Amino acid sequence: MEISKNSTFLDIVTAYPGTREYFRELGFAGVSDEGSLAGVGSTLTVETAAMLKGMDSLDLVQGIRRAAGMEITPEESTQGDYQVTGLLPCPVRIPLLEACEAFGEEFRGRTGRGISYNLQAAYVGLDWLKEDLDRGAGLEGLPDVFLSAGFDLFFHNSRLTQLLDRGAVGNPLAGQEQDPGNEETRRAGILDTRGRYGVIGVVPAVFMVNTELLDGRDVPRSWEDVLSPEFADSVSLPVGDFDLFNGLLLNIYKLYGDSGLQALGRNMQSSMHPAQMVKSPPAVTILPYFFTRTIQPGSPVQAVWPREGAIVTPIFMLGTLGDPGVKGICEFLAGRTVGEILSHRGRFPSTHSGVDNRLESGDRFLWLGWDYLYSQDVGALTRHAEGVFYAAARETGV
Repeated sequence: MEISKNSTFLDIVTAYPGTREYFRELGFAGVSDEGSLAGVGSTLTVETAAMLKGMDSLDLVQGIRRAAGMEITPEESTQGDYQVTGLLPCPVRIPLLEACEAFGEEFRGRTGRGISYNLQAAYVGLDWLKEDLDRGAGLEGLPDVFLSAGFDLFFHNSRLTQLLDRGAVGNPLAGQEQDPGNEETRRAGILDTRGRYGVIGVVPAVFMVNTELLDGRDVPRSWEDVLSPEFADSVSLPVGDFDLFNGLLLNIYKLYGDSGLQALGRNMQSSMHPAQMVKSPPAVTILPYFFTRTIQPGSPVQAVWPREGAIVTPIFMLGTLGDPGVKGICEFLAGRTVGEILSHRGRFPSTHSGVDNRLESGDRFLWLGWDYLYSQDVGALTRHAEGVFYAAARETGV
């Protein structure tokens, strides 16, 4: 059975029983009851469900296909004079695409040249883009602008790193023309002053604490607290959210070494996607700041911004250098319009100096630092951190 926006919940669950849990996670508890599924489920379509949840119907279709075990393929994009490609955080993908399309129309009217966008939802993953990159060499066939959170694409891909070393790609806004960043960005040193990488925002990792499950333990306020033995088998981690998870491991390794990674592995109770975590939170959940907006007033669940700072994973931007059109596109992507969508609609703080990220005065970012990144083989370091973490997690049977 092909899944589309016109498919009903009943038809989907009947053909793919594994989607039942996915629908429950979205908040459609009725799929657990056969009577409700046969009744309302026979008329409730994916398109209607998306409207009820404020989601894009195509994004929901992709999510259902993934839950059904079907292959997820990126959407096709029309070819323009310039191509912008990569991944966007799921909660803000649609408003960002709308803003990009509006900019594209203005850009065409001003320059006579078109922009095509191939910006997928983060859950699709980067495999499709890596495959495209592995098929080519040099600048031939290379997209003009890349956007994505996490280190995997920009630090691990040999083609991109070679082009970065050659000075063929980088941050087109580097130097005097680069926005100086807002206060929290400057304080944490998020922007790359060497000019190789552009950063338009960050994904902060914070704690969501279920006070009903603390069993006499104090609310953890720091990363050191979360790594302590008293939280053994009590922490849920976003292992499936590779961009956030790898950034988390790298920061823990920098701060606490192998012993910190081992402690984190021993303390992991479960591996869940952030959307699952908010439905049934364990004692402590580490997740993107965005998901704390789901906490209801009066709930026993509370959000905690870690005392040392929220570990942040950058949303990187790279572009081919020397083309005024690429520079103009990057000025838009790094500008205030995109920054306010990221920050105000998604709680992904922007780096732009004109954006108020609406953070509390004591909320700080915990960032690896560019000196550290430039002194490391990030790919090898990531593999080492993953190995140490998973070895400790296996010892506890997770």
